[in-house]
Parts: sequence; structure tokens; C-alpha cells
Amino acid sequence: MVERVLGWDGTMTANAVTSETDDTLEALANLPTMAQATVSPDGDRIALYYDVTGRNELHVLDVETGELTQWSDGDVSRDAGSGLKWDVDGERVFFHDDEDGNEQFDVVAIAPDGVEYLLDTEGQTAIQDVGPDGDWLLVGSSHGGQFNLYGHDVTSGETTKLTDYERAAAAGQVSPDGERIAYTTNETDDYENFDVYVADADGSNPRNLEIGETGAESIPVEWGPDGDRLLVADNTEDLGRCGIYHFDADEVTWYGGTEYEEMPEFFMPDGRRQLRPGPPRVR
Repeated sequence: MVERVLGWDGTMTANAVTSETDDTLEALANLPTMAQATVSPDGDRIALYYDVTGRNELHVLDVETGELTQWSDGDVSRDAGSGLKWDVDGERVFFHDDEDGNEQFDVVAIAPDGVEYLLDTEGQTAIQDVGPDGDWLLVGSSHGGQFNLYGHDVTSGETTKLTDYERAAAAGQVSPDGERIAYTTNETDDYENFDVYVADADGSNPRNLEIGETGAESIPVEWGPDGDRLLVADNTEDLGRCGIYHFDADEVTWYGGTEYEEMPEFFMPDGRRQLRPGPPRVR
């Protein structure tokens, strides 16, 4: 019902805000939020953050049954913005946690029976990828100063610095055989520039793939299943474009046009196709 109120000049005016509208807006604001949905290696489950209890918690969804199971109990950060990674065996999930909201995230593993802190540093740390055997993690961290890539042995707890750049190295991806890593960094004088590099798993023999022009942002997205290709993104043409770098030919093939902003997501399981969001269709 619209409420009528007496204005300052003695005239009657309609108040545009109704009690029904207030109730609707409040109900919308109180809807629970899901974030960071991440599919398990076998595709049967999805890990996600969900705050239906009033607090951000990690849940796991059974794809077939639709059953949602809460794994955490106040263990995860209030910030649902940091990503999740499954271990290769699908038995646990790696997430980021910060102390009292200081945004200095550490790496934690969670399973149905509890949590285990794997990497606790003084700086900002972020999981980049998981080694193919699950025995090591590729992480990015600023605890040594600039944000660089490190290899963390899950069993021994030993952490080894893999890159040492003056500017941030990020978007790390481990090859399917665990022998190489791909990442992005900038060694040019143009501060807007990002290039895609590939190096041995220990960080040695880094090579700039030179897939975009200087001043553009190029990043690796995912290795192909056989390790002979790399899905990449680049904005040399001012809009994001999707490409596949072929190591045997030492060149990149671009897909789609330059009319719309596009960003590759991942290879399909057969490795013959890629998923990339396209422009909305107007009917």
C-alpha cells in the first residue's frame, strides 16, 4: 500500500517507498551467496563457498544427488574472493585463509575430517596450481618481497623459490607431466605489459613465448592434456582474444574475431575444444 504524507507546503504527496518494497529489498539483500564453484578432478563434486548459515563456509555439492555437505566450521576466511583448488585425488580442497581479515593469506587444506595448514608466510600467498601427482603445489607469494612463484613440497613442507623477477610473476600453470610451468611476468620498460613465459619445473630455462605486442597483457590459462599446447589470452587488439600456442610449431593460433571481448576458460576434456564466453545473442 502506498503511504501518503503531508508535504512542507501543506499538500499531500505519495511516498514512493512502500512497506512491501522494503520487505522485498530486505529479502533480496539477505539471500545467501555462493562463490568460487570449483569442479573436482572426477567431475562428481563441486567445492564452493556458501554463507547460508550466516557465515562463509566451504561446502561440497554432489553433482548427481544435489546433496550439499558443509566441510568447514568457521575455518575459512570471511572473504569468499580467493579461489579454491582440489587435490588431484579429490580427497581434499586447498583454500586461502587470513588472520583477522589482514588479507595476508596462507594455504590450507581441508577434508571432511578437518583442516591442515600447509604454508604459513609473512606475506600474501596464493595457490596457482597443483602438481600432477599432488605432491607439490605451485604458489605465488610476496613473502620474499616481490610476488614470485614457489614450489611447495606437500610432504616435506619445504618451499623453493622458482622465479626471481623485479615485477610480479603470476598466473602459474603446471604442465600435465609436471616437467614445466607457464606463467606471466614483465621484463620490459612498459609497465602495462605482461608476457607469457614457459620454464622448467624448477624455474630454470625460462623462455618468453612472445605471443603479443609490447604493452599488451598476455597470460597463460591452461595446458592442453598432452602438454603440447597452451591456452592463452591476450589483448593486443585492444579487446581480449583467445589463442592456442603450439609448441611444435612455436606459434599461436587465434580464435574468434576482434569485435567482442573474449576470455578463454579451459580446454574441454578431449583437448580438441576450448570453452570461452562469447558475446550475448540478441534475438
